[in-house]
Amino acid sequence: MADTWFNGTRYRSRHEARWAALLGKLGDSPRTDHLYEPEDVTVPGVGRYLPDFLFEYWDLWGEVKLNLTRRELRRLLAIAKGLSGRRCGAGRDLVVFGRIPAGGDLRFPVRLHGCRRRLWAHPWCPWVDGGPGNMHPEESVGVEVVSLDDAEEILLYGLPPDASWLLIDHWCLIAESYLRAANYARNARFEYGEHRESAA
Repeated sequence: MADTWFNGTRYRSRHEARWAALLGKLGDSPRTDHLYEPEDVTVPGVGRYLPDFLFEYWDLWGEVKLNLTRRELRRLLAIAKGLSGRRCGAGRDLVVFGRIPAGGDLRFPVRLHGCRRRLWAHPWCPWVDGGPGNMHPEESVGVEVVSLDDAEEILLYGLPPDASWLLIDHWCLIAESYLRAANYARNARFEYGEHRESAA
């Protein structure tokens, strides 16, 4: 696949660029700022791994996946466990960005948090004060990742908002903004190739 440019950054895939466009459309904020493929990391039990994004504000890694084979899925779950560390809160969690939400389907990227040899999935919304983006995952509603079938569904299609988010002031405006950004990202036009650095 041809390299895809967005805002001066060359992404390896169009899907990565679309998530970058979605994050950018939500506004210029440390909450959504990210570095693209910043560094290799060594994951215990897995080996070398190059994350797609680093969110320094949240101290989180990000991985973009449009599709997953069973082998890729097992590896991704092992990476998430390894990155989280052996103790809760000891490592850096991984946020998985699956398919861009379509229409009114309000689903968010999934933050994977390993704790006590178990793996939990939480909807991740850094634009919500009090959301899992800025609280310890133990304090938010999550789904335990048990089977590969469940994991594939969750990671590729995302999770609906945490029930507590519905009580947040201006939640409807936040949700509408997210869906508008998703629509923008799905329809964005990009430049391709090694030497093009602009996007529409």
